Amino acid sequence: MAFVMSPSGPVALDFRVYSWSDQVAEAYGSATSYNHYLDLSADQLTDPATIWRTQRSVRTVVGFLARNIAQVSLHAFARKPDGDRDRVPAAHPLSRTLRSPSPTLGSYELIESIVIDMCIYNRFAAVKALSDDGERMELVRMPPELFQFKRDKLKRPLSLVTIDGKTEIQLEDLLWIDGYPGDEVPIASLVGLLTEEYQSSKYRRDLWDGGARIPGWIERPIEAPEWSRLARDKFRSGWRAYASGGASVGKTPILEDGMKYHSANTVTPEQGQQIEARKLAVSEVAAAYFVPPVFVGVLDNANYSNVTAYREILYSDTLGPWFAKLGQAFQSRLVPDFDDPDLFVEFNVGEKLRMSFDDQARIFQTATGGPFMTRNEARRRLNLPQVEGADELIVPLNVIEGGQASPTDADSTT
Repeated sequence: MAFVMSPSGPVALDFRVYSWSDQVAEAYGSATSYNHYLDLSADQLTDPATIWRTQRSVRTVVGFLARNIAQVSLHAFARKPDGDRDRVPAAHPLSRTLRSPSPTLGSYELIESIVIDMCIYNRFAAVKALSDDGERMELVRMPPELFQFKRDKLKRPLSLVTIDGKTEIQLEDLLWIDGYPGDEVPIASLVGLLTEEYQSSKYRRDLWDGGARIPGWIERPIEAPEWSRLARDKFRSGWRAYASGGASVGKTPILEDGMKYHSANTVTPEQGQQIEARKLAVSEVAAAYFVPPVFVGVLDNANYSNVTAYREILYSDTLGPWFAKLGQAFQSRLVPDFDDPDLFVEFNVGEKLRMSFDDQARIFQTATGGPFMTRNEARRRLNLPQVEGADELIVPLNVIEGGQASPTDADSTT
């Protein structure tokens, strides 16, 4: 492996590794966040990270995407001259990088962070850094709130710049993904919906803070005895304590001198259709991220008869574009650093689309014309030890070439 010296240490030429310098670390410690602030209410300015932390509908939908994409393994393969392919050995540097991107970041966590960063900030970048032992590449994630892409007049990314302007990293030294258009955050299109959800949640909190009592006003007859200042202040403080909830919850107020309580014409939770509003917020956020609402808890149209159809939709129309986008990013911006034109990466989506073992066994048995597993292979599936003499296929006597297709077929002669 060839190396050159940089101010911060060795850089592997064959990996085109950008050394993780002290300058970048200092920028992280002193920088303020680079964000597009979104106005969710008249009294609250918030940023994308705050929305991710506080908005249930956004966290539900984005979390669903991130978890389901991250659980699908990303494998490395090598093309063979005959058009076939072989799985790259686990000891290969590319496999090691995909399996363990860094000491503090696993493969699941890397893919999960890519999806969340793209959904919330519309950009992702990880620095290609040399491991401490100098034998493999590591990927160090750059928090998206701490950088932006330097662009040309056509808004094409040229390099990554930290928000303090002290550090600039070239694109070839990064695994990066850029969204459209430029640095605009996807959540901006949901501001109106999230504002309604925020105000609705705020109203519910205020209502429960007041003991869930419907607002109203008190009528005191004009012919009632004149109040002293002390009596009026005592009644006012007592009623305010009752209306504020807390220790007065469950107690009954006493109205004097013929007073009457009148409910104000306010919107009740039932009239405001708050449950339906919550479902609407989740459904609209799901639609913005192209996720069928049934996957994120809106089960109005879900039943057992369409589970298989929804599963196919999940891994084709919903997650399929993500697998294509992420796979192409790894292929074009990471795989070339390993100097092997036959290498490529691919998400193992087929593993998630497999049928149950019963269905697989029935189909494979018919397709192969007989048993397709040895007894020891079956024992391994049950976590049982191997036994001697159980590594050969047992073929029933009624299964012959040119005869029945499988031992489960009925005997046509009887």
